[in-house]
Amino acid sequence: MSAKMTEDDLLNKIRLLDNENRSLIKQQESTRSFLNALTDTIILIRPDGTIIDSNQAILDQFEVTREKFVGSCIWDYYPPGIAQFRKSRVERVLQAGQAIRFEDEQEGTWYDTIISPLFEGAKDVARIAIISHDITGHK
Repeated sequence: MSAKMTEDDLLNKIRLLDNENRSLIKQQESTRSFLNALTDTIILIRPDGTIIDSNQAILDQFEVTREKFVGSCIWDYYPPGIAQFRKSRVERVLQAGQAIRFEDEQEGTWYDTIISPLFEGAKDVARIAIISHDITGHK
């Protein structure tokens, strides 16, 4: 039995892939809209601190474009003391493989922060999600 693909089969396959691609783009746009609607800051980083993605709130906080932010190191955006404190919390998450929650203060603003590991495979932490909520009004 021949596994030859006809021209019509090939065109149908291309149409199917194009439709799937359009669907994925719509899902990404929907997810981005949802994340940008939130006032909490949301960052997705690699274990070394390289920024993979974020929502608009953190871009506004640091007054930076997405193009400049993504691919840079998150620790470069914080004063040294805060960077070291948060980096130590990320290291704790990497070692334990479990999310942590803490409060900290940055230049007069208090944050309730969750740092959560995102796994690739059974045990490997591939990415880390950091979500911070301004709780200054509650302090």
